[in-house]
Amino acid sequence: MSTENVRVVLRGADLFNAGDVDAMIDELWSPSAVYADHRPIGWETMDREQVRELNRSAFSVVADVHRQTTVIADPGDSVVALVRFSGHAAAGGGEVELEYAEVTVVRDGLIVRRDIYADRDEALGSVTP
Repeated sequence: MSTENVRVVLRGADLFNAGDVDAMIDELWSPSAVYADHRPIGWETMDREQVRELNRSAFSVVADVHRQTTVIADPGDSVVALVRFSGHAAAGGGEVELEYAEVTVVRDGLIVRRDIYADRDEALGSVTP
């Protein structure tokens, strides 16, 4: 495993869980980073500042949101992880849970691309020849 690339991905999860979205983006995301969601009902492709706003908005919808990140592979400069967000909807809502797989490309200690997939097989399939 690429210890450094995995460390970047897990550090991002830790900063998110601490509610420090600005540090997560400013310290770990390249200014030219791209975020692409490949799920059937996914978000549009985003740049770094749009990713910042997406992550900030999570806390307004689910104030106690928590990200669990489980790294399952790290081929080349990519880190493949299973992600689970959980918490409780704002304004007295019920439990919220969202799961997906992601492939994060890290170069020189910065995230340059993150691709979101519906499941593990799609994510792994995107990084294997």
